[in-house]
Amino acid sequence: MNLVDDSTMMDFSSLLNNFQNINQPTNTEHNCNHDHNHNCDHSLTSSVTAEETKTQEETKTQDEPIRENDIMIQMNMEMAIQNIPESLFKIDMLFIEGALNSKTLRIFLDTGAGTSVMTLQKCKELGLDYLIDDEYKGQAIGVGTASIVGRIHYLDLQINDFQIGIGLSIMETMKSDDFDILLGLDVLTSNGAMIDLVNKQIIFKDNFKVKFIR
Repeated sequence: MNLVDDSTMMDFSSLLNNFQNINQPTNTEHNCNHDHNHNCDHSLTSSVTAEETKTQEETKTQDEPIRENDIMIQMNMEMAIQNIPESLFKIDMLFIEGALNSKTLRIFLDTGAGTSVMTLQKCKELGLDYLIDDEYKGQAIGVGTASIVGRIHYLDLQINDFQIGIGLSIMETMKSDDFDILLGLDVLTSNGAMIDLVNKQIIFKDNFKVKFIR
């Protein structure tokens, strides 16, 4: 049996009474001009108003981070416009002009490609298909796959008044018809190429400079 003295019982009773008083609805006197048959439920009105206020506060709390995020994104874009405007617009790829068998070619400089390539159709147009070594046929795997019919191990590519040596994998087809030859890192590296984006040119070994074309 737990023994509780009188002072403790009195304190508990006081707390209980206070709790009951707090939870009892407060009757506020008001003037109401409704007729006697109409029930005026102000406690319901107060409850609805409280719910509306809560909903508005929750909506405001949810909206504020979104608005703040929009501001941060706008500031971030303004920094890009000021410092790196080129990142927000389409940049032209890098092309130069050259020639094989005295036929002018549009050449795509692709530092993201490991191998230099040309299509079988273009190879036949240039009269070079007799040089294709079909021991090197296979599949090129990148964004999708394409068939390699073979390889031409060496050609002299004429660029302006000088020549560079290139080797080409011959593709059955290529998705783009915007160029005739793609020069990748194999040719660019072997010829000591440096891409000069400031002056819009490529510099080969022995300081041969070639301007990009559009």
